[in-house]
Amino acid sequence: MRVSVVSLGCPKNEVDTELVLGKLVEGGMVFSRRLEGVDLVVLNTCAFIDSAIEESLSWISRLISLKRRGVIRRIAVIGCLFQRYKETLFRCFEEIDYFAGTGYPQEVGDFLLSCVKSGAKRKVFLKSLPNSWVEKGPRFPFKNAFYSYIKIAEGCNNRCAYCVIPSLRGPYRSKPLDMILEEAENLLKSGIKELILISQDNTLYSPSLPLLLRKLSELSGDFWIRVLYLYPARITADLLETILALEKVCSYLDIPVQHVNSRILSLMKRRYTSRELHFLFGGIRALSEDICLRTTVMLGFPGESREAFKELLSFVSDVRFDRLGSFIYSPQEGTDSFCMKPVPLRVARRRRDVLMKLQRAISRRRNELFVEKTMRVLVERPGVGRSYRDAPEIDGVIYFEGEAKPGSFINVKIQKAGDYDLWGAVEGRE
Repeated sequence: MRVSVVSLGCPKNEVDTELVLGKLVEGGMVFSRRLEGVDLVVLNTCAFIDSAIEESLSWISRLISLKRRGVIRRIAVIGCLFQRYKETLFRCFEEIDYFAGTGYPQEVGDFLLSCVKSGAKRKVFLKSLPNSWVEKGPRFPFKNAFYSYIKIAEGCNNRCAYCVIPSLRGPYRSKPLDMILEEAENLLKSGIKELILISQDNTLYSPSLPLLLRKLSELSGDFWIRVLYLYPARITADLLETILALEKVCSYLDIPVQHVNSRILSLMKRRYTSRELHFLFGGIRALSEDICLRTTVMLGFPGESREAFKELLSFVSDVRFDRLGSFIYSPQEGTDSFCMKPVPLRVARRRRDVLMKLQRAISRRRNELFVEKTMRVLVERPGVGRSYRDAPEIDGVIYFEGEAKPGSFINVKIQKAGDYDLWGAVEGRE
C-alpha cells in the first residue's frame, strides 16, 4: 500500500509529518511523492491564523475531489486544525476517513497504519496534550534536501495575547539532550549537512541551549547548525558568545520581535520593552557586523497607532535587519486579544507595504557588504546554494557559476547583490 503526505505550516509540523510517515513506512507502507494512485494521503494541517486555516481547508476540498474521482482511496486529516475544530471538521467532512490531533505523532502513525490495514472508516485519534516529552521513533524524510529540522521542544508557555499555540500544542516540554544527540547523529550519517534547531521558543530549552549547541558541535563531520526562534527577553550573553564561538554554528539570529512600541508589546503580552530591544540589538550589532539578523513583525495589532508604526519603521532602520518577515494581525477566537478592535485591514496592509519597501532597501544594502568577499556555500542543486545567512525556504540563495556537487561545501566569490539574493562564481572546493 502506498502513502503520500501534504505538510502545511511551520517546520515543526514538518517534523511531525516525518514522524507519522516513519511509522507508516516502518509498518510496510511505501511512500510516494505523487498523490495519484495512493491508498492514503496524510494532510498535516495548520490553524495558527486565518490564512493558514484557509489553506488547510482548501487542501481538504482538493483531496476530497481527488477521492471522489477515484484518484486516491483514503484521506487522513491530522494536526492543529483538527485539534482546534474537531467537532466541526468531523461533522462537516464525511468523506475524510481518519482524524488525529497533535502531541503524539508516532502514535498517530500507528493509529493510521492500523486503520488502513483493517479497512476502518471514520476513526479519530485524540488524547489530552502531554505535560512531558513523548516523541520517539523513526523519521522518514519526504523532501530531497541536505538540511533537516530537529524539534528540541514542543508546546509553549509564553501565552502571547494573539496566539493559539499553547491550546493547540500544550505546555513547553524539552526533548531530552541524549535523544537530540542521537537524532542528530543519525541525520548526519544519512547525508544531512545542516541541522536546524526548532521549537516555539528555543531559549527555553532545558537544561540549556548553549550546552546543547556545544554538544552538537562535538559530533564528527563537516556540517552546519542553525538556530531558529529565539525569544528576545531570554537571549543571554552566554548564548550569544556560544553561537559566535562555535565554528559549526551559523552566525544567524532569528529573533521574532513582533513590534517595538512598549504599549503594543504590553498589549501583546510580550515580556520586554522598546528600550530592552534597542539594547539587545545594539549589543548584537556591536559584537559583529557580519551576524545575520532575522526578525518577524506584526502589523495592525489592536491599538497600533500611526506613531507606534513610525516607531517600528525607525527601529527597523536603526537595526538594519538582514532578513525581515511580516504578517497582518489575525484575530483568533480563544485568545486574549480576540475581543479587541484591530486596525482596519486596509491600513494594516498599507503599513505592511511601507515596511517591506523599507526592508527591501535595507536587505539590498546588507547584501552589498558581501560583494567581492568569498563565502562558504552549501550547494543545494546545480548553480544554487546557501550561505550561513540563508535559512532554507524563507531566505535568499546564492547563484553561482561553476561546477559543484549538491550537498558539498564550496567557496564562492560574490560578484553581484540583489534585494534578497547574491550571485558569484566558484572559487574553490573544500
